[in-house]
Amino acid sequence: VEGSFSSMDGSNTSLAPNSALEADEVNIGEPDALPGVVDTIEGVVQLARSDRGEPLIAPVIHANIVNIYGRISPASDGEGELEVRSALTLHENAELSVSVSALGDADLLTVVDPEPARLAGTVSVEVADIGSIQPSDSFVIVQSDSGFIGSFDAIEVDGGERSLVPRLIQSATTVSLVFTCEGDVSGDGAVDLADLNAVLGNFGFEGNAGDTNGDGIVDLADLNAVLAAFGQACP
Repeated sequence: VEGSFSSMDGSNTSLAPNSALEADEVNIGEPDALPGVVDTIEGVVQLARSDRGEPLIAPVIHANIVNIYGRISPASDGEGELEVRSALTLHENAELSVSVSALGDADLLTVVDPEPARLAGTVSVEVADIGSIQPSDSFVIVQSDSGFIGSFDAIEVDGGERSLVPRLIQSATTVSLVFTCEGDVSGDGAVDLADLNAVLGNFGFEGNAGDTNGDGIVDLADLNAVLAAFGQACP
């Protein structure tokens, strides 16, 4: 699909297998959120799978993605990959929806652009066979060779009962989902000085760094969680 691409009726918009969307800009959210923008996808951007149910070769979007209120999902079912060959901006009400499994499979959003990807909003995760997830299991869900500005605000996990705590670990070029024990902010499988420093260094601030209980702020509850488990390894 090339040129102007709009979906203004609130319906879901799906990209066909191995297709590419080329436009000056794609906005996901309310049409009036950015006046003057013509190219709009409203609602959900999802990528299809082959008739045999196999993950597709990474489809590509040649467009600036501005996700204001919508949801981006690299795959409609199971694991898949989406490559954005332009600027990516996720606002605070945006959602990135990914799937992971204990086998090590995970959806992946890749950004290829000279500018850093701008992150905010929520990561929602669906976990297959969550009972088989082990401490410090790690899944790369976003990568950007040019790095990031900002970070995701929250994480929500669906997959049944779990004893491990999901965390987002952001490096210079990747965002990884890690399952670990309470108090292990760094996701390395132990509660130690690195976790204490993370809490103290981010105390009073909102965000994931140092937030042990996922309530969106680093406060006394997080400090107490680290101190209570200090020196222990995740079971």
